[in-house]
Amino acid sequence: VLIVGGGIVGATAAWRIASVFADVTLVDPMVDEQCASTGSLAWLNVSSTADPDYARLRLSSLRLWHRLAKVHPDCPVRFPGALHLGADPDALRVHAALMRGLGWPTRVLDADGLSKSMPGLANVTEAALLATREGVAYPDRIVAWMLDRAQSSGVNVVRGEVRAFRTSGQTVCGVELRGRERVEADLVILTAGIDSRQLLRDLGIDLPIRGSPGILMRTSPTRNRIPYVIASPWLDFWQESSGAILMSSSLSKTSEEADSLIAEDALSVLAKLFPETSGLKVIRAIRRNRPIPADGFPLFGTVGLRGLWVAATHSGMTLAPIIAEALVDQIQGRPDRYGMAVYRPDRDMNANQERAAP
Repeated sequence: VLIVGGGIVGATAAWRIASVFADVTLVDPMVDEQCASTGSLAWLNVSSTADPDYARLRLSSLRLWHRLAKVHPDCPVRFPGALHLGADPDALRVHAALMRGLGWPTRVLDADGLSKSMPGLANVTEAALLATREGVAYPDRIVAWMLDRAQSSGVNVVRGEVRAFRTSGQTVCGVELRGRERVEADLVILTAGIDSRQLLRDLGIDLPIRGSPGILMRTSPTRNRIPYVIASPWLDFWQESSGAILMSSSLSKTSEEADSLIAEDALSVLAKLFPETSGLKVIRAIRRNRPIPADGFPLFGTVGLRGLWVAATHSGMTLAPIIAEALVDQIQGRPDRYGMAVYRPDRDMNANQERAAP
């Protein structure tokens, strides 16, 4: 098995697949600036979607994240819960009911409960939704941690850039790297984000995905404590144990203007919500090209040639464990336990526009 792409999806899949197959290779350029995962806010969540099927998929993956953290206490993830601010109270109650109906613990806080939970919060809204089991991964550590586990399980990690697929008739049989090095394989899995589109285009396949620029910002430390992941109409952010705050603007809030969201704007929003953070500075801003499927939902399944698979999603951090499980199931011909068939790459994208994921 050959995996192309060493971000969070590829690294997690390699580790899981190595528990079943003896010969697993992962190929990646190992250039940090090309890895969307290291520029992710890495919010592990279910509550960002109102689509029941997609929420179930995310919920299954969060359960795997919790299990992973329990078995591996050194895994750089934690689960402080996520707080949604700024939405209509009635809409929050409806959304909380949906989440609870799926088995995901959530509750709605009124203004008094919100003030008690977040004493430093200014402009307290009438209500907020708290998803108590959501969490974060540390984006600067989680991919390396997964790759270490993969290599410890026998995965051969090759630094290189895929130039072309090697084929035999209508079957994939490996890849050719720049420099003409060849890597043979019976099965090739593309987990290269937006780069998967160009690789497939060379085969005459139009993968319905685009790149969208995004910025992850890390502030100087503050003594002010923000206990939850904060999701707001203006900014999403969470606080590291060091006191630094990671901030990002989501696609639904900024669309194609995400790359023009400057640090000063983010700090201004942060200070309006938490006045005690006034005076913080952005010490690092990371710009990455995020993969966005045409209808917002994951792309998963065989594509083009026999033995060629693709797994691409905007929510790579949240979905990496479940994608890894689904890959093992489908490679081995097992039943589709997680409903991944609806996310096949050749689906009708227009049919999903009304239920598009954020």
